Amino acid sequence: MKNLLNGRFTRFLRGLDKTKDKYLITAPKTATSNRKVQLPEVMTKQIEEYFAYKKQNNISSQFLFGGDSPIPQRTYQRYFSKYTHDAGLKNIRIHDLRHSHASMLIHLNVPITVISKRLGHSSVKMTLEKYSHCYSDGENIAVSAIDEVICEKKRAINVP
Repeated sequence: MKNLLNGRFTRFLRGLDKTKDKYLITAPKTATSNRKVQLPEVMTKQIEEYFAYKKQNNISSQFLFGGDSPIPQRTYQRYFSKYTHDAGLKNIRIHDLRHSHASMLIHLNVPITVISKRLGHSSVKMTLEKYSHCYSDGENIAVSAIDEVICEKKRAINVP
C-alpha cells in the first residue's frame, strides 16, 4: 500500500473567492481531518493512470476531477445516484460509503485505533460511539477464540 500520491489531497475546496476569481483551498474543520490515507496498490495505480491520462490530454490537474475548476458536489451526487440506481442498489449518499468502509474494516478485524485514525476521528471513543453496533457478534468471537485455545492446548498435551 502507498500513501495517496504523497498526500496530494490533504486539503479540500471550501468556496470561491469572488474578489480574486480563484478557489480557496483551506484546512479541514479539525486537525485530525488533515491526514494521509493509504490506499491499496491497485487504487493508487488507477489514480496514477488517471493523472497520466489528464497530462496526455492537456487537462489541468489543479483539481482531481474537473481540471481548472472543481465539479460541483451536486453533480457527483447526481451521477452516483444514477449509477447506484442502474445497478439496482438503494439510494445512498456518497458519504454513506465512508460508513460502509468503516463497517467493512470492523468486520475484517482491523484494530479500532487504526479505523479511528483512518476516519480522522479525534478519539477512539468517537469511533466506538458511531460504530459499536458493528461489534454485535463480539461475544461469539470471544467464546470461539477461548474454545479454540482450550482445544489446541488439549491436543498439545494429548488430553481426550
